[in-house]
Amino acid sequence: MPQKCEIDHATDLIAAIYRRFQPKTSGNGITERKIRGKCMSRRTVQNGSKEYREGGWWKFRIRVNVPGQAKRIRPSFRLCPAEGPGALNKSQREALKRRLIDKHIFKYEEALGAERAVTVEQQGKILLDLLHRRNLRPVTEACLRQYEGAMRLHINPVIGKYPVSEIFNAQLKLVVDSLIQKGLAVSTIVVIIAVAKAIVGSAVDPRTAEALYPRKWNAYLIDLPFRDPDAQNAPVFSREILTGLAAYSEPRLRMLFTLAGATGARVGELLGIEIDKHISLDFRTITINQQVKEGGEIVQYVNTPIAHREVDLHPDIAAALKAFVGNSKNGLLFRTGNDTPLSPGVVRRPLHCALKQLGYSNDMAKNKLAGTQAFRRSRDTYLRNETSCPEVIYKYWLGRARGAEISERYYNIKRDRKTRLEWAERCGYGFDLPKCWTQEPIHNS
Repeated sequence: MPQKCEIDHATDLIAAIYRRFQPKTSGNGITERKIRGKCMSRRTVQNGSKEYREGGWWKFRIRVNVPGQAKRIRPSFRLCPAEGPGALNKSQREALKRRLIDKHIFKYEEALGAERAVTVEQQGKILLDLLHRRNLRPVTEACLRQYEGAMRLHINPVIGKYPVSEIFNAQLKLVVDSLIQKGLAVSTIVVIIAVAKAIVGSAVDPRTAEALYPRKWNAYLIDLPFRDPDAQNAPVFSREILTGLAAYSEPRLRMLFTLAGATGARVGELLGIEIDKHISLDFRTITINQQVKEGGEIVQYVNTPIAHREVDLHPDIAAALKAFVGNSKNGLLFRTGNDTPLSPGVVRRPLHCALKQLGYSNDMAKNKLAGTQAFRRSRDTYLRNETSCPEVIYKYWLGRARGAEISERYYNIKRDRKTRLEWAERCGYGFDLPKCWTQEPIHNS
């Protein structure tokens, strides 16, 4: 027979086992639920809850692991707007939900970040501020306005309420479809989608400065339309059109059109020329280091760093410029009667009127006239096709990036003004100055 000590030991063991499996109760008699460990078999695959509609959005819930916590949370995630732009049908919502669960949401870090992340509209404002304040190649005001317009008019109405973490190829395709329906040009669509990608890329971890949502963009899934370089609206003025513009009736615009055709400079750069600062004493060289932007404001920068340059003139153009300046010693070369700068937008209307009078036809787009950028293309085309001007020189005149050849980088053409003047006279200007073309000094003091 077992001894009493053995019976007591067995009794204690059974009691301990019994207590081990009994639910615990608190002091007030309420049974405490046993804390269980994580069951990974239930956490590896999820289908998410049934979609439901709330606040104008289709949403769903999943279980999310919380570090250091056994109990999971069930946050709500947005799928798409319930109505209007960006709305998806049931099968599309199911596919989007599956992708979000499989690739991103069932991970706690990304799921929590998706719920707390800023929206595309908010991140766009952060991007604009970053582009304006950065030290490395700060973006110009004109470019910032283009970015802001792309966000306000085209991106935010479609995906502006989406969290940045939920922007993938499928969401950008929604933007592309919306832009195509609006009938925008292919080049415009490409620029707007580039802005949307920049918004996602600008979301970084403040501690490590690493991208929070790295993406592998797929042009086929986004379904960007093909941009045919030969089909772009990039008109070029013929010799006859440039000759006709050089005979324009109003002296100030006549000189502006002549300089634009003979130099290839941007109109905003020409409007920013000051007589005492940017024109050489012999009137053969113009220095470009400032411009006038829309609205008539002078800014002390140009579009790109390489656009800081000197443009050399043919002797005939220099003589016309000298006659136009007259006795003026300072001030803007092109200005209003109140001595304020001309705005680039003011030039377009008389240009279009002059083109209609000359019978100009845009071969690239029959229903559109050419803009001031056509002067620049015309000068580039003339120097490339009809002269033997060295590439390094005409690229410098036009403010274009130099080639990859190391010899071009070593050759500092900016300091060799004598050679540039020789080539400026040898190349000519690509159109005829009318024989009756006499400049009237309008800056006489």
